[in-house]
Amino acid sequence: MSSQLVLLTGVSGYTGAHVLVRLLKEGYRVRGIVRPRKADVLRKAYAKYGGNVDIAVVEDLVKGDFTEALKGVSAVIHTASPLPGREELKDILEITREGALNIVRQAVAAGVKHVSFIGTVGALLDLTNPVVKAPLTDKDWNPIKEEVALSSGNGTLVYTVAKTQAEQALWKFAEEHPELNLTTVSPTNFIGPFAEDFIITPGAAAELSTSVTVYNFLAGPEVTLYTLPIHHVDVRDVAAAVVAGIKVKDGNRLLLTGEWFDWADAVKYIAATRPELAPRLVKIGPTDQKRPIIDSKKALEVLGITLTPWKKSLDDGLDAILKLEKDWTEKGIDLTPLKNNEWVPLGQAGAAARIEFTD
Repeated sequence: MSSQLVLLTGVSGYTGAHVLVRLLKEGYRVRGIVRPRKADVLRKAYAKYGGNVDIAVVEDLVKGDFTEALKGVSAVIHTASPLPGREELKDILEITREGALNIVRQAVAAGVKHVSFIGTVGALLDLTNPVVKAPLTDKDWNPIKEEVALSSGNGTLVYTVAKTQAEQALWKFAEEHPELNLTTVSPTNFIGPFAEDFIITPGAAAELSTSVTVYNFLAGPEVTLYTLPIHHVDVRDVAAAVVAGIKVKDGNRLLLTGEWFDWADAVKYIAATRPELAPRLVKIGPTDQKRPIIDSKKALEVLGITLTPWKKSLDDGLDAILKLEKDWTEKGIDLTPLKNNEWVPLGQAGAAARIEFTD
């Protein structure tokens, strides 16, 4: 167990809330970074942890001063990143890249030697290319240019380019500062439950991140989905990975995906275990995709973590999203944003992706 203090950005987010839980479980103290509007709510929510959780306010990730927030800190975990729909597309690039650099620069200047960063599998591949070369490795990078992403008007595309730029900038910085132990974890889409004390703004589906992916399976029989090649990982495993990352020496770019399952298997499992949901289940189109396009072997070995079985991820994620659906319905909150999340079109478009394994 450790009593070390870890600075955590994005503590109010879907993933950040899980990282906080994991840090506390492993005996760390946490200083979470938030914007002013969320500070009081989070302080109230985490008051039960006493001195083990401190909420600090930094107005601007890009230009903010972290001097006070970094005092006494032994490691930084950076999860904060603007999502499409919550920021203008042109702003996502600067906030993601310069925000990451700003906090890491200041951390190193303050003597912090361990930084863990959540990237994305989108930083490894070209989502505009219908042919995905696999398996991807830690040497692969998303080749899409900033201007191409912005001109497309596609929020997901801009997000992946922003995360690519941020991660590349961090690795360049790490090369210039060999005293820094940088770990970047590039996961596939997250699924799973909400963390304890995770606060969701009523009706704000964007705050749920990719946890709503499992909700797609309940979009109705008139919808046909196709197994996505990038697939999924349990959000709790991502949290475990980035926490383990602050204990690793040297630089590591690690790829992380969960236990592979076909979406047809998921729908059959839901129908068998939750027959009351059968009328809501989608159709699943045919696919020959039977394995993930990235290999988590190195990440699991370096970090010493294990993966959550996919059925547990699916069960826990469904329980959480159905509870939220019930709560919003009872409160008269419009469910349209929840039902019309952007991951459904991605799943429908997934049929166009052709996977070519090079091994």
